[in-house]
Amino acid sequence: MPVVARTVKTSGVASRTSRASSATGPTREHVTATARAALVARNKQRSDHRKRALAKEAEHRAILARNDDIRSAEQADDPDEATLEAGHVAPIMSVQDDDNDNEEGEHDDLPPSDFDDGDELPIASSDPIDYDASSDDIVVAEDDPFATPVKRTRKCGRGAADDGAGSDGLAPAKSAKVTRAQISPASVRFGTAVKKELVLVTAMSNPYPGTLNRVPHVEGIMQRVAEERAAETDFLETYNRLKRMPEKWQRLTTWIMYARGGFIHTLIATGRKELSSLGLPGTMKPAQIVDVVTWMVKNEAWKFGGFNILTQTFDRAQPFGAAFFEAIPRTLFMEGKGKANSETFRFLIEVQKVPLVFMALTMTAIEHCINEWRDGTHRTADFKEDAAVRYLHHLAGVEHVQQQAPLYMANLQSELFKHMLIHTNKTFLLENVVSDVIGSLDFAALEQSVSK
Repeated sequence: MPVVARTVKTSGVASRTSRASSATGPTREHVTATARAALVARNKQRSDHRKRALAKEAEHRAILARNDDIRSAEQADDPDEATLEAGHVAPIMSVQDDDNDNEEGEHDDLPPSDFDDGDELPIASSDPIDYDASSDDIVVAEDDPFATPVKRTRKCGRGAADDGAGSDGLAPAKSAKVTRAQISPASVRFGTAVKKELVLVTAMSNPYPGTLNRVPHVEGIMQRVAEERAAETDFLETYNRLKRMPEKWQRLTTWIMYARGGFIHTLIATGRKELSSLGLPGTMKPAQIVDVVTWMVKNEAWKFGGFNILTQTFDRAQPFGAAFFEAIPRTLFMEGKGKANSETFRFLIEVQKVPLVFMALTMTAIEHCINEWRDGTHRTADFKEDAAVRYLHHLAGVEHVQQQAPLYMANLQSELFKHMLIHTNKTFLLENVVSDVIGSLDFAALEQSVSK
């Protein structure tokens, strides 16, 4: 006979306490047994998960210990070079902790100030450049309002399965980033010097070597740095040793090539900031932005002095006179206390002008940033290698003006450099430069006056 539910009144308020099941429903003993079985199964699942986690942690520690042994051998001037060359010792696996590895959006892996050779000028980029980031794996400056979203780096260790690593979470991903921890100290010193030279070449003489394969280009710079600094460093010895060890050579070359991608990314980020300071987008609505961008692109107004987005005016008598021609190199090479761009800074102090190559590269970057607003809203775009076509276009423009108005261009390049020093309070750096008065002396006559 079914049990009828009853109502219990408490303080005059009726509340239904329970509804018993029919005679054909499950008994209390059955429900209790089912709950107990579910609890046992859940506890067993947790126990198995804990065992797997402990096993992975033990394997992870074993890999770290193995890496430490290999690094110790490398730091001891590679006593087992013959064994390594023969391939009997596997390369160091890239295993990183989640708390320490450098993800996109975090910029604390290798700031410019970590490039410490001990004798560098305390002047370089204030923008955080990660020279350990590849061109496809560039970190984003935290203060870049239009930062390019990039794919997270694959990693090893905890959480690796979520980032595309092996199913066991420990095997290094095929595209794992090369870090300085995987390179011997001697190779790091040599590689750091090459990175600085690569940035100098990219910014001031040859940003696009003419081939998508950058390896020969970088290897040429490596050889030149090793030979030019052979008398004062052990770079040539390191270079020759690494050439006999293909695996280490490839690892170091990859690490060095990150410098170019890091520099290009920072150039684009700086260009976006400069464009924002000029009033794009400002408070304009999408339709207004489309109108402004169309005007800028059609007239190339953004290249000229007197350029004003709000009034849509510019001065055709001031080609290449826009403010960013001075602001961008100043930001990249003269502000802050980092050392990543110290060689480029030295070069600028020596030539005392902004080279045409960098002016063309700057215009390529600004044009890219302008085109990101073409639809009225900001659409981040990758700065790809096909930008070389636009770079050559802008380079042809500045070279043509130089040919037709050499005095104007010479004065412009010099004035840009002087304003960079003035805005950073670094005019004192020219105190050691020979003045025009001393440089124009008749030295032949001075020599003859002594011989008489």
